[in-house]
Amino acid sequence: EALRLGAVLATPTARLERGAALLERAREAAEEAQDVRGGLHPVFYGAAVRYGNGTVEAAHQIPSGEYGCSLEAVLALAPQMLRRRKEGVRPVLLVQCDQFGVAHAPFAAGRAFLSEYGFGDCRVLLHQRRNVDGDRGDGENACYSKEDYVLIETTAEDLYPAVVDFDGDILLKNLNAS
Repeated sequence: EALRLGAVLATPTARLERGAALLERAREAAEEAQDVRGGLHPVFYGAAVRYGNGTVEAAHQIPSGEYGCSLEAVLALAPQMLRRRKEGVRPVLLVQCDQFGVAHAPFAAGRAFLSEYGFGDCRVLLHQRRNVDGDRGDGENACYSKEDYVLIETTAEDLYPAVVDFDGDILLKNLNAS
């Protein structure tokens, strides 16, 4: 399935170390979100981005009582990303994770921002469940450990769904305008 997304396993040592450091910075940001409105929701998110010049910036979700009104972590990075682009600096790697350090793909609004505002080529880290032998349960009874997941790398545009019309014709896909 990772290949279907155009993802590559992040195997080179240097890439893994950079990715692990970025993941840790995003996890720290998620903990900061928890400090802002602790107890409001059980899971909090942070995001971190590394730019081509090596600079790293992080932001956290801004939780709201109505969960759907929360500002997601990737969108909290949007102003910095747009400002850096004006300075000629592009993002090269982004990760969003929860306070437990599990990397999640950017949510819908974050995916749309990245793809529609010219950051579709930015690499994105996320955890994907490995194919594990043995029955660990389904649904509510599922029990997985960190060893059941692998950190993969893909692009923001590979995570962005195609926009189709009623006839199934693709209207928008892989927007990467600068």
